Amino acid sequence: KDLDMPYWTHASADWLNNAVISKFPLKRCKEVYLHGTSNKEVRSAVVCDVEVMTPSNSAFTLTLVATHLDHLRENDRICQLTQLSNIMMPRKNESNGLILVGDLNSVTRTDFEDCQWVKNMSRRKRAHLEEPKCEVSCMLRKMNFVDAATGLLVGSPSSVVIEATSAYETRVDYICVLNEQRNKGEHCIDVIPSSYCVIETGTTDHKM
Repeated sequence: KDLDMPYWTHASADWLNNAVISKFPLKRCKEVYLHGTSNKEVRSAVVCDVEVMTPSNSAFTLTLVATHLDHLRENDRICQLTQLSNIMMPRKNESNGLILVGDLNSVTRTDFEDCQWVKNMSRRKRAHLEEPKCEVSCMLRKMNFVDAATGLLVGSPSSVVIEATSAYETRVDYICVLNEQRNKGEHCIDVIPSSYCVIETGTTDHKM
């Protein structure tokens, strides 16, 4: 209420829930439970529609998806993203735009210079973590998602300096817009990289 966002929905999970809060009413809210290949830990996602009013007082519908994928294995993340895709992608024909946000716990190769990539590999090895893999970002690219940080398809080379969001000095948190819907109908979604920023909130181990 203090944020003037009185509408919300959430999905529980074995570790950390997901939620969407909104200034506008949320519709067709769905809790999605995501399983990895090992089925040891259940992750989740929220899929919902929000009707947004424009300055001209016309309305258009956005589909919002918020998720938090597995933190240990890329295979599990791919498995979970595939499940989520089966739920969210059919909605693209029923809304004016689809936006995916969340902690995907995966990196994008074009975020790194070669020396940074080697440094990240060494850091993860010391922490006994899986080596960095980019299958998730490759899958998002094939699904035709645009990266809000660059304004280009996910994984496209860019001159934009990508800010880290995790404790390992890598970006694992994303805002992605489905490219084919950016100019759908009379309304459009403009992705403006210069408006994208990463901030420290002090409320989580990630920057936002």
